[in-house]
Amino acid sequence: MTSPAKEKISYTSNFDYHLRQYKTPYRSTVSLIEYLKNNIDTNDVKRVLDLGCGGGANIHWLKEAFPNWKFVGVDFDPKAVEVAQEQNPTETFFCEDILNLKDALESGPFDLVLSIQVVVTAPFSLYDFLDAALPLAGQHLVLTSLFSEEYFEQDTIRRDLKNNKTFIYKIDSLKRLEDFIEDKNVTLSSEATEIDVDLPKPDPLTLSTYTVKTEDGKRMQISPYMLMPWYTVKLSK
Repeated sequence: MTSPAKEKISYTSNFDYHLRQYKTPYRSTVSLIEYLKNNIDTNDVKRVLDLGCGGGANIHWLKEAFPNWKFVGVDFDPKAVEVAQEQNPTETFFCEDILNLKDALESGPFDLVLSIQVVVTAPFSLYDFLDAALPLAGQHLVLTSLFSEEYFEQDTIRRDLKNNKTFIYKIDSLKRLEDFIEDKNVTLSSEATEIDVDLPKPDPLTLSTYTVKTEDGKRMQISPYMLMPWYTVKLSK
């Protein structure tokens, strides 16, 4: 078997993943919309930057929930950006390197910067991302990713042997993140993502997420053998 160091790691989702959400929003998107309604003053938001926008489906549903917001989406995958622009013709999309956007975005800070399930599989660290993204956020930066609550981190190589694809999944430390922002003049809040529906286990098993109920009635998210501790993190200035 090829060693992980020599494997080609995929940093893009299956393209059907982007297209399916235009029919019905994923539960993660529904949860994000509720989080934004409950945790920021949505009336103060006019301009939103979505870093790692993929095919633009998140923006589609966010626009429906917040019609007065104006969106800019950025992704490194030109095919995804093309679909995003076709599906959201009133918004603006760029195919750019997320870590080097100062020259591409000349319109100044955004009221809200979003990054939804991007850092977890990205070819860069959470902290490289924050160094690039925080200067672009005028009020808030909201991201969803996998986190542990203590000083524990994990980098996982996950191989889909049937489809011959290799992915990286990262679990970052909330404690380390707290340390990182000490001198950044921002406040941090985090919230575990509590999914509100039962997701069936796929048969045959795929990389899709399913849920298992714990004794206290909460739902653990698993995909397909990994515990997925999703959190929403907000950094506010």
